[in-house]
Formats: sequence, structure tokens, C-alpha cells
Amino acid sequence: MIVRPTGTPLSEAAGKWAREQADYAVSEWVHFFRGEPMVKNDNDVSSEDIGTCNLVLFGDPSSNGIYKRIADRLPIPLAR
Repeated sequence: MIVRPTGTPLSEAAGKWAREQADYAVSEWVHFFRGEPMVKNDNDVSSEDIGTCNLVLFGDPSSNGIYKRIADRLPIPLAR
């Protein structure tokens, strides 16, 4: 499931890039897999979605609520 950010990004430029990349991921999915991907906004993702889907998160912890929930458990530092 592609998870789009709905919050305010750390940087407007990075937020614009994340939105563009999410759109690109959807178009590429359609092109390569000949089907529509599951897509939800971060604030619409349910506990069931988290338990049953592989999530592809776009944005940063500031703009994507799902990313924010797990950021401290990821092996990548948040750039400042």
C-alpha cells in the first residue's frame, strides 16, 4: 500500500518531491504491474492495513503520521 503524506513537511521542497515521487510510484505500478495499487493517505491507514499490508511510506516524520509513529525504531537518522 502506498501511503501518501498529509501533514506539513520538514521542508517544502522535500515535501513537493515526496508528493511527486508518490504520484510517480503509482504511475509506475500501473505501468509495470498492469493494475491499480492500493493507495491511502497516512491519516486513513487502519490498524488492519498495518497488519496485513506492506506499506510504502512517502514523506518524512513531520508530514506522514505512520512514519512519525515508527521513526525512532528505524535504522536511519533524521537529517536536520
